Amino acid sequence: MRIGFTPWYLGFLLLFLGVSITGCHPANEKAFVYVLFDQSVRSTHARTLYAHEFYGRVVPQLASGDMIAGDVITDHTEQTATNPIEIELMTFNPFVDNEVIYAGQIAGKKRQLEESVNGLLAHYAPNTDIMSGFCLASKMLKGEKGQHFPNQALIVFTDGIEQNASYDFTAEKDLSLTRIHTIIQHEQCCGRLPDLHGVHVYMVGVNMDPDPHAGITHEKMAQIQAFWIEYCKACGATLDPNNYGESLTNFTLH
Repeated sequence: MRIGFTPWYLGFLLLFLGVSITGCHPANEKAFVYVLFDQSVRSTHARTLYAHEFYGRVVPQLASGDMIAGDVITDHTEQTATNPIEIELMTFNPFVDNEVIYAGQIAGKKRQLEESVNGLLAHYAPNTDIMSGFCLASKMLKGEKGQHFPNQALIVFTDGIEQNASYDFTAEKDLSLTRIHTIIQHEQCCGRLPDLHGVHVYMVGVNMDPDPHAGITHEKMAQIQAFWIEYCKACGATLDPNNYGESLTNFTLH
């Protein structure tokens, strides 16, 4: 009898294909996803979008062996960091694991993940320190836990507006390319430019309903986009302009 076990011939088939009905994939495709949620964004519409994009486009793509971690963006991101999200999906072994039981375990992990994010989105912060969020991501993705994952992604749910004691994009009269490079060079000289080499960055919720009273015109939004593209490039990461927008339309993990 083989009740509760994968038949030997199916096991070999799964081993060679590197996949199963529960979402397995080859070891060299294992992914580490780091997510950041901007708590300074007060728009209910934006926060609903964050939840929808995370639950609908990120969570379903997590599979066997993947890891996801994350935190929130506040006015003092690194000081408030607690890494409240950290879940690794167990690797499926076709020789010993029961597919039904394993699928239930994965579903439970994903429910736990969604509950954690619901809690994070229930809180607010007065200002925004996004760059420190990139530093948090570097520590996890390039640290002991993340360095063994060949496929790495950073997803930042934010309006993209850096606003804290160091930088205030709403007060920048002209966030020109020269000014952008000056900011990046200053961060580098201070040892605050994170290592994100090989990481694919997605910024979600940006370019939504600019507030002219806050100095965020369409022109300023374009300058802010240029800043984050140049910033990611300096960090060694890739932020495709197509992955900078209101949604995660182009997000693929595997």
